[in-house]
Amino acid sequence: MIHFQYKGKGLLILVYFFVPFFSILILSEFIFPYFIERKNLNDAIMIAIGVSLIISGFWTYLTTDEYYTDEHGEKKYVYFDNQFMFLDMKLWSYIFWVVGGMLLVYVVKLIPGLMDYV
Repeated sequence: MIHFQYKGKGLLILVYFFVPFFSILILSEFIFPYFIERKNLNDAIMIAIGVSLIISGFWTYLTTDEYYTDEHGEKKYVYFDNQFMFLDMKLWSYIFWVVGGMLLVYVVKLIPGLMDYV
């Protein structure tokens, strides 16, 4: 049995990872056959995974902090210990960004002639 160590909203890291991942993979099944030849399908899937990780990083980063509105209508910061696997949620967003960016850079360097258009 797998045991995930989390505090606060830390378990949402799994949701923040899988929702963009599956949604982009489902969309890619409709989009990739029209624009990409079958020989480059693996590269297209790696691009989709990289983009989904970057989206997951933004989603995680934007939902890490918690606020409440007091009786005067002012928004105030509240500190909650939101962790997943002993890592803070903001650190998870940086991990998602780095891994997604590395995948995109790897694919761009892997496809010959792609940098001619940039």
